Amino acid sequence: LVPDFPYLEAEVVYACREYACTIEDVLSRRTRLAFLNKNAALQAIAAVGDIMQQELGWSPQVKQMQMEAAKQYVGSYGGPEVESDDIKIQDVNGAQHAVS
Repeated sequence: LVPDFPYLEAEVVYACREYACTIEDVLSRRTRLAFLNKNAALQAIAAVGDIMQQELGWSPQVKQMQMEAAKQYVGSYGGPEVESDDIKIQDVNGAQHAVS
């Protein structure tokens, strides 16, 4: 669905067949992407919407409403927007290491 995350388009198809009815459901509960990375979730909305439209037979109007609702939902998530260059871990000796 988006680079650097292990979620597949097939998981969206499966979620629809397991009664997922909204883009928010797929991004937050089925994949947890909304909780892991707000920006990645926002990036995935269009792809998830396309798949769900095909699987659930949404009209273009329903798809647009779903996408707008998902943008509002995911956009409401707070938290820091961290660049990967800013992430550091501390080893057992107390030394700091950048995470790539």
